[in-house]
Amino acid sequence: MANFLTHSLSYESTEARRIFLKGFFENVEAMEGVRIIPNVKTGTKLSIFTGKEKITKAWAKGDSFTSATGATLTERTLTTAAMKAQITENGHAFYNSVQQELLKKGVDSNNIEGTELHSAIVDLYKSGVISDYQRQAWLGDTVKETFSSEVPTGTLDEDYKEYDGFLKTLVAEGFGGNLGTQRVQMNADTTYYATKPVVASDDLTLTGTGGTANVTINGVDYLATFDTDLTTTAANFVTSHAATIRARFGNIIVTSSGADILIDGEVPGMKMTVSITNVSSDLDGSPSATAAIQASAFKANASYTLFKALFAAQHPVMRSLPVQEKVMHVDQDIADDWVAYMESQGVDKAYEKLIAGDSQMYFRGVKIVAHPEWNQHTEDDFPNMYPNMAVLAAKQNLVFGVDGENDLTNMEVFYDQKTQDNYVRVEYQAGSELVDLRLINIAYNYTT
Repeated sequence: MANFLTHSLSYESTEARRIFLKGFFENVEAMEGVRIIPNVKTGTKLSIFTGKEKITKAWAKGDSFTSATGATLTERTLTTAAMKAQITENGHAFYNSVQQELLKKGVDSNNIEGTELHSAIVDLYKSGVISDYQRQAWLGDTVKETFSSEVPTGTLDEDYKEYDGFLKTLVAEGFGGNLGTQRVQMNADTTYYATKPVVASDDLTLTGTGGTANVTINGVDYLATFDTDLTTTAANFVTSHAATIRARFGNIIVTSSGADILIDGEVPGMKMTVSITNVSSDLDGSPSATAAIQASAFKANASYTLFKALFAAQHPVMRSLPVQEKVMHVDQDIADDWVAYMESQGVDKAYEKLIAGDSQMYFRGVKIVAHPEWNQHTEDDFPNMYPNMAVLAAKQNLVFGVDGENDLTNMEVFYDQKTQDNYVRVEYQAGSELVDLRLINIAYNYTT
């Protein structure tokens, strides 16, 4: 390992944005069609005016004007979180290897400003932070938990928990019934998977005549206390813990029936573990688990059917927009299938290039953006939850807020002589939000 540099460089506020932050949020394909709002200190309002139709009436003599009502203003709040990143390198071989080749002639070997080395350091670090903000903008989740053996642990995931990304917001809005028919349920049948994903469940039957027991659900203990009889005990457990468990990552549903505590997964394919341990007296129980079923590979040629379904699910307002004002984000599996499908139909890629003006993929004139990073991160960090997904959105409807110009934003590149460590760090504000729920569609696996 080689030292990056041996003297300090520091960039603050406007200078940091000019040199470093500006490149994060521009010309990045994963953020195609996403509106970048700069200078968001901690939050900002995103306003939507819904117009009124049928306000024109027949002319009549005299004072016959009747005011129409119904135009509404809806506001959504974009909130940013303070983010920071740092890398540290240690070593002493740098000078004798890379540094002599990259430094300008006649310049102090400790001073790298104005050299190719300085640009290389910044570019290398930027690429890492760019990857992070893309991941967080799409997949951030304030209740995201780490996994062990593909099961949530109850421990918040430091890599995702600072703010909610687009996917979390869309899933929450869909769960709340706010997307209407604008969702495509990929696990509804076997259209997209030969084996469709199914949720896990557990029927925990209580036993005993008194005392307490810990019910452990995905790594977290919840105390059950005997009261009157087992039916009352199970019902009390639901009253005490169901809302808390529901709010955790995975949105597990807990109900009761007689002496049984019914624990049902919400996310198809996500694994779940349930156990019970006696704490006092003889309250105990016996779990009866039904394991989750994971999705098989995305079916060949299913992308065409999926894209048609997304287009058919558009809200009338979304449907009225020109195709050039829309963009479709898909995972790499779906993108690869689309290419294979087009080739199977005899579509000449060169002819596609000529029509589109570039080498990008399109469906009915709408640009398709592939996200290989979705596959990587969902497989590693959201096992079995989102094997495939696609988002059709109006451009500028997805918003990413960042503050690259306030007093808290700075970039530092420095060498610590005491520890002989080299540091590169940056601080900034970031957050994501949707503007108009009518102007977006999503395809993924869900139950409600």
